[in-house]
Parts: sequence; structure tokens; C-alpha cells
Amino acid sequence: MKWLSTLPLTANDKIAVIDIGSNSVRMVVYDGLKRMPMPLFNEKRLCGLARDLEKTGKLHAEGRKLAEHSIARYVRLIRTMKVEHIIVLATSAVRDADDGQEFAAGLERTHKIKVTILTGEEEAKYAGLGILSSFYKADGVSGDLGGGSLELTPVSKGKLQSGVSFPIGPLRLMGGPKDQKNSKLIIDSYLKAHPLLKKMEDKTFYAVGGGFRTLAKLFMDKKKYPVKILHDYRIPAKEWRELLGRVAETSPAKLAQIHPEAGKRAETLSLTAQVGERILAYGKPKDVIFSVYGIREGFLYGMLPSTIQKEDPLIAACADIIRHLSPDNTDTWSHYGHDLFNWMQPLFPKESPEFARLRLAACILLRLAWYEHTEYRGEIAFRWVLDAQFVALNHSERMFLALCIFHRYHSGEHKEIYRNALTLLDRKTIHKARIIGLSMRLGYNISGGGAGVLNVTTISIKQQKLQLEILKTSFAALYGDAVQKRFHKLANALQLKPVVV
Repeated sequence: MKWLSTLPLTANDKIAVIDIGSNSVRMVVYDGLKRMPMPLFNEKRLCGLARDLEKTGKLHAEGRKLAEHSIARYVRLIRTMKVEHIIVLATSAVRDADDGQEFAAGLERTHKIKVTILTGEEEAKYAGLGILSSFYKADGVSGDLGGGSLELTPVSKGKLQSGVSFPIGPLRLMGGPKDQKNSKLIIDSYLKAHPLLKKMEDKTFYAVGGGFRTLAKLFMDKKKYPVKILHDYRIPAKEWRELLGRVAETSPAKLAQIHPEAGKRAETLSLTAQVGERILAYGKPKDVIFSVYGIREGFLYGMLPSTIQKEDPLIAACADIIRHLSPDNTDTWSHYGHDLFNWMQPLFPKESPEFARLRLAACILLRLAWYEHTEYRGEIAFRWVLDAQFVALNHSERMFLALCIFHRYHSGEHKEIYRNALTLLDRKTIHKARIIGLSMRLGYNISGGGAGVLNVTTISIKQQKLQLEILKTSFAALYGDAVQKRFHKLANALQLKPVVV
């Protein structure tokens, strides 16, 4: 295996990241160092290294054993999977414990690996980069709450400002005063007067960390929310603070009883809620958005050249997915998606940049359900997009994209799918998704997906007419029965008269 010092990597070299956190130890294997690396394997174990750190000054003895056992398993898996590149990061607990350096050195000797112990500033930086890497035009403050610490980092216009680390993770607080009032005083002593909190006012708080995600899941379940993806789940700050206030006042035993799905995190949820509530009280953000991307993804993102960092992560992910699905594993299908996007552009003259990127993503994903049975392609593609590991699109945009792909396969409405869609989209937006899907359907029928074929036709709207023009007479045969059927359906959806010239 090769360590950090031997990088750079190529985009096709698998890479493993082991994250030794204060509460959990996680290993993720990615398919390469690229704009949107795809997780191939993901496993964590709650070890609690920071438990009792405030009392003893050392890593928790039992947690240390669990971490060592887990890391031994992860290293063995990495070798079995023939992953050549490994990055091992350690955060707050290892950084602050008296025996942290000795623990890291032992891992290096035993497994012939390099353990990078991040400073608090570095941890804040990489958490912030994780937000920049996975959100479209992020603007606000990222807050990564681990078992041992909280990192806050302002993010705006693709750039980071200096972040800060506070030793107020829930495991640290568990080792301090037992009553809620005193733990709240400890939290306040760090957050109340810190100037960074003012940069959050009326902006977005990006919540990172397993505790925040667990609370978000509880909130989603309570609301019967139609999308189960946590990334980019958005809640008004007022609603989130009210929930945190209730959780903060509930004992761990009661939380475990009410929410058994919280699992082992139940014992720290009330303290997680306390920290979150105080962040909102002093920061006054307008909303809270949850992220599943943090320091691991931020660290990899920081290794990329700036030209790749500037790529739209949604478009990059769509292209990568379609490349893997294509028979020859090339970008041919993705390039056709760009051709299709440009071909139908005249139908959307006043389109915003936000809708344009979603339409481009849909065009690239044109053949997403290529290998499925024709009877079920629409429903399968719709569900796939709702559940896919896409980033840089909010849940309304995710629903819109899923509808575009659904209507690429089905021209009519679907009762259950539309019922779900109406929870996040209005009728006008749903109709636009249908128009995009029908346009994709028509373009594909005209060209058969062949490169350059769409260039001999144009489609436009002129004087209440939908006009399809075939520019070369030698290609007139392209207008067959199937194309006529698709063309008329699109015209009817637009309430225009179909005309072929």
C-alpha cells in the first residue's frame, strides 16, 4: 500500500480513508480521486475514544481496544480489496489525549501505515471543504459536531474562511457536569461571545456529524418525509431549534425508549441537541441543511487541482455514473446527453441557470434504466434518482430530476409518483419536468442515440406551433411513425400545433 506521501493519484486508482474520530472509527473505500468519488465500501464502529477524556486525560481504555480491532479489520480489508492508496486521519480525541501520539505510533508500527493527526484548524478546514465539495453555491457556516469537538467554518462563493475548533463534543461533555444547566454553561462559555457565530446570521448552518444526522432522521420520520436521503435535507432554523430544545430536556433512557432507531447514539443525543440549540441561539441562521460529507470528502477534495474542484459535482457524478453503465465504459453516452441538452434548448428560452443544470443532468442520465425491463423503467429510474448518492441538489431539485427521468420513459401521469412529487413541487414545476422528459424521449427517438444525428434537425416554438425541421433531405426518413407519435405528445403537452418542415 502507498501512503499520502506517494500521491498524486490517478482518477481510476481506488483510495481508502480511515477516519479515527472521537466517537466512531470509519473506513470508506472510494473508486478514485475525482470530483465526485463514489464510495465502494463504507463501514463504521462506535468506539467512544473521547469518553471520560475530560476526567482521565487519556483515550477511553475499552474504546481504544475497539478502535484498534476495527482498524486492524479495515487494513486487512483494504489489502484484500487490493486498494493501493490509504489515508488515515485522526481528530479531536487522539489530538488532545495524553496518550494520543503513542496510540497513533502503535498503529503505524503494527500496520505499516501513516496516521495524520489533524489540528483543530485543519479539522475545521476539511469539514468546510466537505461542504464546498458537495453543495451548489454553499453560503453560510459549516458545523461538524463529533464526539470530542465542534468545528465551525464559514463557507461562501466557493471559498473558506478560517475555522475554529471547540472541545464541546457530547462525549467530552458527558465527562463533565452531569446536569443540563452546567453543560449548557460550558457550551455557552465557548460559543456566546465568539465572533464567528455572527457570520451565520440569516444564512445557512450546514450540520455535519453522526449526532446531527440521527436527529435529522427522527425529524424526517416524524414528518413522513417522502425522500429518505439526508444530504441536503433542509429545515427552517426555528423548527429545528424547537426539536433540539425538546430532545435536550429528555433523558438518554427516555430517548432510547421513544426512538429505538437512534441505537447507541441515544446516550449522547440530548447533549448533541444542547450544542445544536446553542449554535442556533447565537448564530441565528435562517435554515439548517444536513450534510453526509465531512472531513474525509473534504480532505480528498483538497487534493484535487483547482480546475477539477470547479466542476459542477452533480454533472460530474451523472457523467461518471453513465460512463460505468455504458457498454464501452467511455463518455460517449455523456457527450450525447450534452447534444440532446443543446438540441432542446429552444423550448426553454427563459430558463434559469439552476433549472438548466438539472435539465443537463437529466439529459446525461437519459439511458439510466437502459438495462431494466421496458415495463418498469420509468418507476425504477424515478426511485433510483430519489435514492442515489447525488450531491449539490436540494430535495425539491432531486424530485424534479427524478420526474424528468420518469417522463423520459412514460408520457402520462402516475398517481403515486405525482402524489409524492406534490409534497415538494408545485403543478407548474411538475409540468416542466414532464416537458423535459418528453423532449428527451423525442430526441432519442429521432436519433437513436447516435452521435451527430440531432444536428441535422431543429426544434422550436413559432407562432403557437411546435416546429420540427429536418435540415437535410437525405435524413427525411428519420421522421417515422414512432417519431411522429412522440412529437405529437410533446406538442399536446405544450398545447401547440405540431408542424414538420
